[in-house]
Amino acid sequence: MYPNQSVYRNLLRKVQCHSSWDWGIALMVSGIYGSVSLRPVGDEAMKAVYGIPRRDGKHWNLPVHIEWDRPGAPVGSCDLPEGLPHAAVTAELRSPSGDVVTAWDSRRDSRKDGAAPRIIGRGAFVVDLPVKDPDLWWPAGYGGQPLYTVTVSFRDGDGTVTDEASFRTAFRTVEVVNEKDETGRSLFFR
Repeated sequence: MYPNQSVYRNLLRKVQCHSSWDWGIALMVSGIYGSVSLRPVGDEAMKAVYGIPRRDGKHWNLPVHIEWDRPGAPVGSCDLPEGLPHAAVTAELRSPSGDVVTAWDSRRDSRKDGAAPRIIGRGAFVVDLPVKDPDLWWPAGYGGQPLYTVTVSFRDGDGTVTDEASFRTAFRTVEVVNEKDETGRSLFFR
């Protein structure tokens, strides 16, 4: 109880009341939050897939960041080449109803639609998925909250999926309005 003997509690990413305050016992909760799974992967595996939609005027773009690795490589070998993995890579954006909105495939030239990959480092690249007129996400009470699904797949020479990751995203803009008004300057979000 008090004084708390958990001297390193502030170094843990946990709710601080788990470490005891003046009213509770110290229960240093540990374990895995969320789901866990083991899955086989091919010679190359995704480490992370993420993206945040961007709007430029009336045009929307979803830069999908893909980080990958070679699980069988010795630790510290640094043999990841700059660029794309050897596996074929596909990225697909699906609407809330499940329809394909836009897609990219490393096995074909996608440069004509602006979706050519950008290399950003060893084992990391970005694919820009252009999106036309997406359904916008609105706060509760102001409209719908449509969520789009992005799926990135690695495929072997036969087209079999060897690794796959997905995430959900929404399209919305927020801007800070800071203009002169009768009392000085306004500050609100729109």
